[in-house]
Amino acid sequence: MTKRRLTEEERNKVKEVIKNNWSLFSETFDGHQLVSRKYVAENFEFPSEFLDKVTTTEVAGSGKFALYDNDGNPVDKIDNTIYGRNILNFVANLFVHGNNDSFKKARTSLGRGSEARHLKSAIYQTLIEA
Repeated sequence: MTKRRLTEEERNKVKEVIKNNWSLFSETFDGHQLVSRKYVAENFEFPSEFLDKVTTTEVAGSGKFALYDNDGNPVDKIDNTIYGRNILNFVANLFVHGNNDSFKKARTSLGRGSEARHLKSAIYQTLIEA
């Protein structure tokens, strides 16, 4: 992940991509799934600088934190992945103001799915309904 902030042009591009692809964005990032950077790059026109900020290597844990490849085989880590919860948090922190009720609920949610649902609601209210 890169340290520099996104430029205003990059921020505007991210906003435009999400607005133009809301349905796919909302379906793709649910708070649980890991999505390959390649898939995101092929299906969304996000600036590479944005993708750099949300792309990680996910390391497996035990139990519900285990990771599996597309064939169902356990793996120790997955490189070049975008965790749905991370991208939703990143986008919400870019565009949603702290006084948004859904954003507040996301911060106090107990589960990843609930947090993601509230973050998507806050992003929708800010970028799509606005």
